[in-house]
Amino acid sequence: MKDKILEEKIEIREMKEKDLDKIREIEINSFNSPWSKDSFIYELFQNSLARYIVLEHEDDIVAYMGMWFIHNEIHITNFAVAPDYRKKGFGTKLLRFITLFAKTKGFKYITLEVRRSNDTARRLYESMGFSTIGVRPSYYQDNGEDAILMQKKISRGVY
Repeated sequence: MKDKILEEKIEIREMKEKDLDKIREIEINSFNSPWSKDSFIYELFQNSLARYIVLEHEDDIVAYMGMWFIHNEIHITNFAVAPDYRKKGFGTKLLRFITLFAKTKGFKYITLEVRRSNDTARRLYESMGFSTIGVRPSYYQDNGEDAILMQKKISRGVY
């Protein structure tokens, strides 16, 4: 089933302001402390380091990823897949896309933070070549949970 879904119509493109209601819906259904619409607007229009992409499946936004491009690193700031589309390969598709992008643009690393308790996300990142490089104690403001800092080194070989 996973492969069949990925063979259907998928488009990865830059996020637009008109996407924000759907992005907020995914955000609210994914995180204990979801970002506000104003936070996304700031990132889209005022933060020169930020880039946001969406993954559309049959003309419906099912996932998104926010990133900061800092020197030789892409730092993933937020990444979510809509609940009905999880465990179907869409998250993997976005991570592969950004890995290929990083490779073609000469970035050396992709980094991110993930909640210590989010085993599903950590397994996904590990399967995509990320490794743990540190811990940010009490990183999450909603409950004081630690963040695991993960990094993927971008090589010239196969990703």
